[in-house]
Amino acid sequence: SVKLNKSLDQSNSLALVSNEKRSEISEIASKIEELFSNSKFLSEKSLLSLVHALCQLSDEAMQVGTGKEISLFPIISLQETCNSNLSRVSVVWDAITTHITMLCSHNDASLRQASAEILTTSICTALTYHLEGTIDCTLQTHLLQPLLTLSQSGHLDVRQKQMECVGQILHSCGQMIQHNSWMIILE
Repeated sequence: SVKLNKSLDQSNSLALVSNEKRSEISEIASKIEELFSNSKFLSEKSLLSLVHALCQLSDEAMQVGTGKEISLFPIISLQETCNSNLSRVSVVWDAITTHITMLCSHNDASLRQASAEILTTSICTALTYHLEGTIDCTLQTHLLQPLLTLSQSGHLDVRQKQMECVGQILHSCGQMIQHNSWMIILE
């Protein structure tokens, strides 16, 4: 009976510790999410430093993840950072899209597919955001440029995401696409 009570006390204390850990993890995750959503308050230089650090973290995750599941945290964080900075997306667009486009050619199918999804979603989100106001032709072409790179992919899953993105763009804002941008879409 004493052993049973001691065992129950240990189980209860483990459950309490486990609940505390879950609470801490949840709080840490919330703070990390806030970091990326609050990146809109960073200076351009600090914002680029954050993006470059996430790209480096992504590169390291690929090296560590060789032969096992690769962490998607860095590229999801890049997407969140991009979404939080749509008003000045041109500051980070090249760094983010160049890195994610590179991941779209990775041998790991889950990383490649997640990267293609994140990239095409980011293109649609940025384009839609900027089409709500007036967008100059140069920015529109700049936002669509990664689609041209994806069109050269030898991976069918990436090409499918690219075509879905083009379809979504045509459906949601095709009438607002300017002349130079049509060349990218048609290629």
